Amino acid sequence: MRRNTAIDLLRIISCLLIILHHFQQVLEKVLTPKMLFMKNYGLLVELFFVISGFLTISKDNDSVLKYMLRKIIRLLPLVVISVVLYELLIVLYFFEGGWLWPFSLKVDIVGSFITAIGLSEWGLIYCNGINNPVWYISVLLLCYIIEYLISTIFRRWKLNPEYGYFFCIIIGLCGKIIHANYPFFTAGICRGYIAFFVGVITRKKYQRIKYKNDMKCLLCESVVLMLSSIAYMCLYNTKGINYLLFFLIYPLIVIICNNRYIIDLVEKINFGKLINALGEATYDIYILHIDILLLIMIISSEIGKEAFTIVTMLIFVILCFCIGVISNRFVSVPIKRLLNKYIISN
Repeated sequence: MRRNTAIDLLRIISCLLIILHHFQQVLEKVLTPKMLFMKNYGLLVELFFVISGFLTISKDNDSVLKYMLRKIIRLLPLVVISVVLYELLIVLYFFEGGWLWPFSLKVDIVGSFITAIGLSEWGLIYCNGINNPVWYISVLLLCYIIEYLISTIFRRWKLNPEYGYFFCIIIGLCGKIIHANYPFFTAGICRGYIAFFVGVITRKKYQRIKYKNDMKCLLCESVVLMLSSIAYMCLYNTKGINYLLFFLIYPLIVIICNNRYIIDLVEKINFGKLINALGEATYDIYILHIDILLLIMIISSEIGKEAFTIVTMLIFVILCFCIGVISNRFVSVPIKRLLNKYIISN
């Protein structure tokens, strides 16, 4: 399938902002302009949920086992590698006498196993904050299962699956309001329910738009996005304003990135192939960037956090992207091909 260069560029920008945010968050030190270190940059993960929901396609001829095997093979091998690497680095960091790391320095074998198999955020067992960004993958797997079940069951009952998707969004909203902490109904899962199923519904509605690639349609979407973004920035500290991101701004961004005019515009850029390569590697970058940050902390354990400058942060970003591309090319993709060949094909 041909890659959407505009979506890849969106993934790159979002991933860049997330790793910049985490670098400064761990150091408790602002190195970028304040607009690049807002507390709400943690909510960019919701944009990844919206993109994932928008791009989700469940095949009618796939059993739930085969469908989930495809998702597990795509997502979990790198998570396993990242979790093992994280625990090894935690041991090294502890013996180096590091003190800057804000997460637990305790090695958790059970927690590592639960995290590695994608169950860390399901609320079934407490995990000790092992490679924090991996929570997104755990919730994403659960969302995939629910989406598949809703789509399959509702089609057999000859009902519109969108009713099920809307129900999941309502459940997510309720969970956020009451700060739920139950199996399959935690705060992290509810974030996923809202954003992922907003993405799924956006895709369903988008497919029905007759003139979705029309220039007038693009202009209207752009105007609404601009006005809603201005409203969000003006009301930044208002309670509940983040829902404007989930229900309007993020879906509009994804829709605009799927407009033929925008895709053609981005593809005309001379670095189109580079954008596709980096876009494909954003998953590796996102999963591994905490491991890379921890490694930097180990190497520089003798110095205080005041020694970290914007140059250090730029080196970190370059390392993340380089290692992410290498990981995708020589680790993730070969492992996926191998597992698909021997598990899915058989």
